[in-house]
Amino acid sequence: MPPDRARVVAVIALVVLIALAGCVGGLSDDAQDADQTYAADDAAVDDADADADADTRHVIRTGHAVVVVDDFEEARANVRSLAEDRGGYVEASERDVHREDNQTWTSGTLVIRVPSDEFDDVHEEIGEEGLLLESATETEDVTDQIVDLEARLENLEAQRDRLRDLYEDADRTDDVLRIESELSAVQEDIERTETTLTTLEEQVQYATITVHLEEPTPDEEHAEMQDADAWYEVGLIEAVTTSFSAMATAARMGVVVIAYLTPVALVFSAPFVVGYVVFSRLRT
Repeated sequence: MPPDRARVVAVIALVVLIALAGCVGGLSDDAQDADQTYAADDAAVDDADADADADTRHVIRTGHAVVVVDDFEEARANVRSLAEDRGGYVEASERDVHREDNQTWTSGTLVIRVPSDEFDDVHEEIGEEGLLLESATETEDVTDQIVDLEARLENLEAQRDRLRDLYEDADRTDDVLRIESELSAVQEDIERTETTLTTLEEQVQYATITVHLEEPTPDEEHAEMQDADAWYEVGLIEAVTTSFSAMATAARMGVVVIAYLTPVALVFSAPFVVGYVVFSRLRT
């Protein structure tokens, strides 16, 4: 091959190699970008799945509070209104009136149900009704229970459908009776499972707060001071009656004292009487 042609071929070969290298590099960059894109997509999917799991958790929230209030009836009405304004209701209520030394005070308990997303605000506002003595909240995750109940309910319903098909095709009396018995048992299981599932779902949807309200207990010493009348405020008839009563009490006490002391006096005075009699006879 002539030298000039050889140089031309070498130059062409070098150009081709450079072009191939550029293509390979471009392909590598594209592949890397694609890998990064797929990785980002996978991360996004994982985050979405995690958010979905967090959103589908089923949690039962409960709380209780003990509050000392100035007026029980007013506080109870406020708690009732608070629950109803937040889309809830009063599930149970009871009250007790206490009496002591002409003093009365009231205490009682309310059980309210409020939407779970209103639980924190309602629980906090209840404590503002008076002096908060106790406050507590609890949570219970029942997600697994609900999932299990839903799966069990689905299986029971499928079993019920199969039994119904067998019942339609049965032509023997003993087969019909047997299928009816099994179908009845399955239906009972379905109803129990539905009731349990409904109860759990309702507890998840509506949180429960038990509120104990109590008025302050009157100060006993202060009550006694208030009840005691000054001596100059006592009426004339009451004073005379009290005086005679005191005299009668004193007389009864005197009789009792004499009755107790008479035997003792006789015992101790006997030697002196005997000595006096003997002495008198000796002098005569």
